Amino acid sequence: MKFSASASASLALTALASVSAKPINLRRTWPMPQYQPQDMAGMGSSNSNSNNNVMNMDHSSNSNSNNTMAQLNPHCANDTANGGNGNFPGALYFMTNEPDGSNLVIHGINNDGTLTFTGVLPIGGVGSKEVTDPVDVDPLGSQASVKVSGNSIFIANAGSSTVSMFNIDPNDPINPTMAGFPISSGGEFPISLTVSKKSGQVCVVNTGAVNGISCYTSDPKLGLTPVPNTIRSLNLDQTTPPSAPINTASQVVFTDDGQRLLVSVKGNPGFVASWDVNEDGSLSPDFVKNTPSDGGLLSGLSNIGKSKDIPALVITDAALGVNVFKFDDNQVKSKASNTPLPIDGQNGISWAEFSPVTGNFYVTDKGTATLTEIAVADDLKASVVGQTKLIENSATIDLEIATIGDKDFAYVMAPNAGVINVLDLQSPGKVVKIEDKDFCQSLSKAGVKFDPVNIQAMNAFFVGVL
Repeated sequence: MKFSASASASLALTALASVSAKPINLRRTWPMPQYQPQDMAGMGSSNSNSNNNVMNMDHSSNSNSNNTMAQLNPHCANDTANGGNGNFPGALYFMTNEPDGSNLVIHGINNDGTLTFTGVLPIGGVGSKEVTDPVDVDPLGSQASVKVSGNSIFIANAGSSTVSMFNIDPNDPINPTMAGFPISSGGEFPISLTVSKKSGQVCVVNTGAVNGISCYTSDPKLGLTPVPNTIRSLNLDQTTPPSAPINTASQVVFTDDGQRLLVSVKGNPGFVASWDVNEDGSLSPDFVKNTPSDGGLLSGLSNIGKSKDIPALVITDAALGVNVFKFDDNQVKSKASNTPLPIDGQNGISWAEFSPVTGNFYVTDKGTATLTEIAVADDLKASVVGQTKLIENSATIDLEIATIGDKDFAYVMAPNAGVINVLDLQSPGKVVKIEDKDFCQSLSKAGVKFDPVNIQAMNAFFVGVL
């Protein structure tokens, strides 16, 4: 089932009405859920001795292995160019987000940036979707529900309100293994994750009836452990699943210096919640609300970086284009100032990522299926460099940028077309499409249950060129 390109704009315009907000008591318990391997019809038997139950794409199980590995799908045996005997310089991950059991979908990244489908594995949780009218793609309304950091993958399971962790072998990134067990997200309907570059602390934002922040330490054997004094509410008046888009969280990020934890919230107006992060990882009791001067459907958060000398972010806004938020570096708890950049013709600006090679940001538009390139000068003034038109009505949402050798490649999820757009970011202003990778065909041939409307997230691990 496909949805019109104007669906996102209709949702945004309908949602921009008066909104009430009242405090919610954020109840907090930490039950350790029992991990139940998913029994996928047609995918072969599960390994009763396995903690991970990674799906064998050759439909067999390895009874002698503690970690059954995902094998190359035999239906895609001719799709192994440039990887070299299954060795890849990187891997791309997204999830099926199915309500009866979510799977991580894995593609190897080849040296030329193209993708090879290699398998799926159960995440250990279930997916869900926000309540929208009409039904829309981008079911969690978020970025980074799958987050790669270092040699780890963290996944938000919206339907089971848990977080899963997997380890990545740098020499074999297409075969991640589960660390510990899925753990409570500390709220309801988790949708986005972030990892501090400073401390490695992991935080998740929930946007259901019980909404707010929870944080963890991570260990490759034990998995995730809650960090004391990090349970903080957003005080959003919501349900589980949430009614979207107004009054829902979009993304959580640490600033590059690790001193602030930020959450973008869609609203009328929207805002960015900012907590101070203490040396022990605990958070300030209350957040500072940063409200933009224009727009309100705040979505993606992308750090501009310390090269600009002050903490600042590019923030996408489905009602406007983008905003540049700047914090006072001398006052950790100060409010941010913002400078809006309207994007002409936008019809549902979604998410943003930064390219180290070009030095620019790239923003998806769900309504127009366009990738917009944005430059941010040293004075933090933003400007549009160029736009790349992708497949019409494909509803481009999540994206990721991976550096392979000295090149950056952009991967854009287009669920209405059932493909991942692969683009070579050759230089500022020059974007070349190299592939539309059909994930629908690969998953269907593998016997994986999925609906393209439920597909969510896009994150990559990369080590260079092999």
